Amino acid sequence: MRFTCLLAIAALAAAGCTADGRDLFGSPSNPGAGGEGGAGGSGGMGGMNASSSSSGSTASSSSASSSSASSSSSSSSSSSSSSASSSSSGGGDSCQHAVCTVGNPLTAGCNSCVTQVCASQNGAACCENFWGENCVQLADQLCNAGCCGNGECNGETCSSCPNDCGACFCGDGVCNSGDNCTTCPQDCGPCAECPHSVCGTGAALDPNVCRASCVDEVCMQDANCCGMNSGSPWNGACAYLADTLCGADPCITSVCMDQPECCTTGWNEACVAAATMKCGVSCNCAHSICQSGPKLDPTCNPCAAAVCKADPYCCEQNWDGICVDEVGLVCGINCN
Repeated sequence: MRFTCLLAIAALAAAGCTADGRDLFGSPSNPGAGGEGGAGGSGGMGGMNASSSSSGSTASSSSASSSSASSSSSSSSSSSSSSASSSSSGGGDSCQHAVCTVGNPLTAGCNSCVTQVCASQNGAACCENFWGENCVQLADQLCNAGCCGNGECNGETCSSCPNDCGACFCGDGVCNSGDNCTTCPQDCGPCAECPHSVCGTGAALDPNVCRASCVDEVCMQDANCCGMNSGSPWNGACAYLADTLCGADPCITSVCMDQPECCTTGWNEACVAAATMKCGVSCNCAHSICQSGPKLDPTCNPCAAAVCKADPYCCEQNWDGICVDEVGLVCGINCN
């Protein structure tokens, strides 16, 4: 303040007069009127205030800019975190659902893990038919997807991931690694004791053991046993239900009514011929029902028809290893 006043006085001295034209210092003959110190002082303060206000405005603008940058950085960090979280979920941007979740088939290429799973030896059906338990397990094995240990028993079993699904026990609805048709038929199904289908020759057939005709009855009781939306639908529990619900196989019963030896001595070519006439089948499959290969025509064998009722994939896409396993579960035929 003091410095500003001195500057003002020096300036007025140089001019030799006040702002209104009066002589500031006067002369020996004409004493000066003097300056309006109060007004000058007030002007000095006004200058200081303006300077301070300008400085404060600049600092405020700088602070706002810094705050905006901080907000932008925070938003960018949040967006990055969200993107990473989405990626780690396994679903990716274009996958219909996460790889750790059982559901509709996923499209190869929707993320790298799905591509690996569907290109693997046993993973083709994961992108063609259904993303089932085996697909979830393949995702863990091939991609370290982290499905086991995420706290959800989805696409896992007590055998594959006890941390999520709990300990295994007979009666849990799953034929676990320690169960079999003898120790736990309610989960694994009754032992496959039918030696062959009506289209093959060999041992005599027992209409009470071979159960190829029972799919419809089981599916009425438990729709989860049938249909492509269940992945590999017909499990041991479905086979056990079939064994409980269904009576004698009508095709074998019909053949043995005319030719009793087919059910007592052996099932020969005459029995096969009788089956083609009485049961409406061609017995002309592209390959054995106990071997994987191209899809089969359901009219070529009663067991093929039964398997495809439970799992349409086998007659619409490919008769794979799962279809072969279902020969035993659905028809009670021992392929070993």
